[in-house]
Amino acid sequence: MVIKKTPFQSFRLNMDDVASCAELISAGIDTRRVIAEALGMGEKKVEGIFEWAEFLGFLENRPRTKAQVLKPLGRKLLEFPGFPDNTQAMEILYAMIVINHPLINRVVNHFAYDVARRFDPAFDKGTLKRALLSIGQDFNVAPAFLSKRAYIYLDLFTNSSGFGKLRIFVEADIGSFQVNSYRPDWRTAAYILYDSWPENVSRIRISEVVSGQNSLGRIFFLTEPQVMVLLSKLEQERAIALEIVADLNQIGLNPAMKAEDFLEMLIHGQG
Repeated sequence: MVIKKTPFQSFRLNMDDVASCAELISAGIDTRRVIAEALGMGEKKVEGIFEWAEFLGFLENRPRTKAQVLKPLGRKLLEFPGFPDNTQAMEILYAMIVINHPLINRVVNHFAYDVARRFDPAFDKGTLKRALLSIGQDFNVAPAFLSKRAYIYLDLFTNSSGFGKLRIFVEADIGSFQVNSYRPDWRTAAYILYDSWPENVSRIRISEVVSGQNSLGRIFFLTEPQVMVLLSKLEQERAIALEIVADLNQIGLNPAMKAEDFLEMLIHGQG
């Protein structure tokens, strides 16, 4: 797989900028030039925001020269009270960028997950940079590109303009960072489960939720007991059915519900 190399991710993620772009697009101001004028930014900066917005699940992937289109998730996120500072919205956006961004996906699913399982779950910028350079070999990405992005991705997770408010990644000391486990809201967890559920599959093993690629346990760095507490809450709320039988520990979704139902619960403070 070849990662698209663009200059635009030289811009750090600012969630307020993404929200401003999404609100303009929702109001019909939907081309790069007009949005740049409305926000008082250069067109390259706006294009960088568009790229982040695609990875976050806001925008359809389409040519920048054409009108931009919000995905259903993007439209719903704008309805969250206090967006973009709403914690549950940030949980969903964190999961979306981890799942959708090829390099960040590998950083979280492999590098950070391995760090989180150590007795001392800490790392420094140099360690992250080396890990990203190693990851990049599988994607045919130039080392110079990756060297710069290591710092942008670290900022993405630790800065309050990105996902720093969740405190999943925190600066423990000067130049040293720590990975923390994070238990998302049960409605957030249900949305992620339903949205990423494999097609034509009625049941999945609990082990897949604990440690499978892009699983709740893996991207939020939860232990098996922590995942089981979360799944028990989902069962209590009738979002899933737990089946603990011998070696066949698995879960199934409620066929009467869909992913969007949990977004509505979050927006309206239900549950």
